[in-house]
Amino acid sequence: MYYRRKILLALLEQYINKLIENDVKVLCDVRRNPISMKFGFSKHQLIKACNGVGIEYKHIPEVGIDLSSPIKKL
Repeated sequence: MYYRRKILLALLEQYINKLIENDVKVLCDVRRNPISMKFGFSKHQLIKACNGVGIEYKHIPEVGIDLSSPIKKL
């Protein structure tokens, strides 16, 4: 478990570093439910990680995909 958590923390660090490299100022999370099975990628963990490097976190679920309506095939 410790090893897995260490790997997932490294993934979060890589993600945050990519945001920094691309001069991202605001991270907009459009997931309806901002929970993740991946350690570090749930709302409160992302807020903490983003705030630590000066990136603003915004949860805007209304912009995401509405899973309550049927998906239309093209």
